[in-house]
Amino acid sequence: MPALGCGCYKRRAECGRDGRRSATASQRALVVDDDRDVADTLVMLLQHFGVDVRVAYDGGAALAIVAGFKPHLALVDIGMPGMDGYEAARQIRKLPEGRDLRLVALSGWVEMKIVVSPRTPGLMITLLSH
Repeated sequence: MPALGCGCYKRRAECGRDGRRSATASQRALVVDDDRDVADTLVMLLQHFGVDVRVAYDGGAALAIVAGFKPHLALVDIGMPGMDGYEAARQIRKLPEGRDLRLVALSGWVEMKIVVSPRTPGLMITLLSH
């Protein structure tokens, strides 16, 4: 089953006229990345699939958004200045709203230590870009 949006495991006719699923209260995501172009592009992609999305450009802003917005999915850049993605994920997990949140680590760094690093329990998946 897909985490959010259409997926699409259903045929287009079952998803809606344009293949997108309509937004519901249960489809909330947070994008956290200091690179505004990357963050804003991910927001547009998720919105295309009907997801209600918020964006934070640093870890501190992400914590404030999680507490009020209560997303089900967070895409978090690992290599942010200041509070990096590992620390942001740790702090998010400490929040009541962050305990069951699906955390996905994003990184432009292509290093195996990111993929296999146990530094942040609760990170579910790591996505790397080349």
